[in-house]
Amino acid sequence: MLREALVFGVVGVIASSISSRDLESFLRVDLVELIDCVDVESAQAHLPRMTVLLTEGIGTIAMPTRTLRLLSHYQGLMALLSGATSIRQGVFPELVISLPEVELQQPWHPMRPDPTLTIGAQVRVCSGDHEGAIGIIDYLYLHQQVFSSGILARAARLRLEDGTLLTVPLVLVERIS
Repeated sequence: MLREALVFGVVGVIASSISSRDLESFLRVDLVELIDCVDVESAQAHLPRMTVLLTEGIGTIAMPTRTLRLLSHYQGLMALLSGATSIRQGVFPELVISLPEVELQQPWHPMRPDPTLTIGAQVRVCSGDHEGAIGIIDYLYLHQQVFSSGILARAARLRLEDGTLLTVPLVLVERIS
């Protein structure tokens, strides 16, 4: 589908995730080598002329409802999409959306992201068996917990969107609100 979009002149695609095999096939490059590359600009010179931004990364993870709503709200507006990525240099993909005039005239209050993992924080599991799951922290364990893999780690209990409870290591959780 990406090749077809390229033929029709599409210059940017935002998707939730894609299999590594499909992405490597489209890019015709080894992903590990590309991401680990020191010279980002020379590495990009050989790629197809289309930027692909994956909100959830490699795999088969659905886009969170909150992200989908945000993108849908601004659908059709002018945007800048940069897919430059280099873990070594701390360069990550960016999407900058030009806001409509109506929104620019409203009072604006800058918000600082709060990465603190506290009770009530909305989080996403970013690795492991439950990667992509979204929930609210409803309990932070005082002591390290033993997981089925045998690891001992600090943990949080999450109440997922469907109401189920899940205990995960804190290192696998990132705050999204």
